[in-house]
Amino acid sequence: MPKVVISGYYGFHNSGDEAMLHAMLLALRDAVPGLEVTVLSKNPDYTARNSVFVPFPGITPCRC
Repeated sequence: MPKVVISGYYGFHNSGDEAMLHAMLLALRDAVPGLEVTVLSKNPDYTARNSVFVPFPGITPCRC
């Protein structure tokens, strides 16, 4: 199964960055079925609770 790590300004309660993450996840999901994604975040709990993750199984936020 392919894997990718996404690093950015996530977990800082910035809706623009979270929207960009959402767009990246949509594009990656369509391009690479079954992709496992790890998102580096200042606040993994916030990032995991964010609605952006609801339709994306296989995504793991972790503290950076």
